Amino acid sequence: KRVKLLEAVAEDAAVEQGWAMVARAEATGESSEWAKAKSYFGTLIGQYPRSERVAAATLNGVGRCLLDEDPRTALLKFVEAEVVHFGAKKEVARALYLKALAYEKLGGARNKKMAEEARKELREFFPGSEWATK
Repeated sequence: KRVKLLEAVAEDAAVEQGWAMVARAEATGESSEWAKAKSYFGTLIGQYPRSERVAAATLNGVGRCLLDEDPRTALLKFVEAEVVHFGAKKEVARALYLKALAYEKLGGARNKKMAEEARKELREFFPGSEWATK
């Protein structure tokens, strides 16, 4: 039981390290920082191959790194995180938020409606989430 707790803490720390890298990339806007974050998330799943949270975070992390340059591919990552890894609640909430951003970046009336739907689902299914209030 204690070993599982320690494994969960290690997974959480590894995921949060990736999100810290994304935050740095967002703050600096440097392509090298985005590349580092994407690479980190790309290798994370190999360290924790049985973790649903890590799998969802990997999809979200890689998707976030792609969002500005390739919102369509990023959107596919967010949808996969949401649908395939629904048990990873924190990352699913993040996926819904990021999915809305991806739809907005794609533009057009249909995508605007899809972004609104993603936000509605986020508020409905994860009302207490930090992502529901952004």
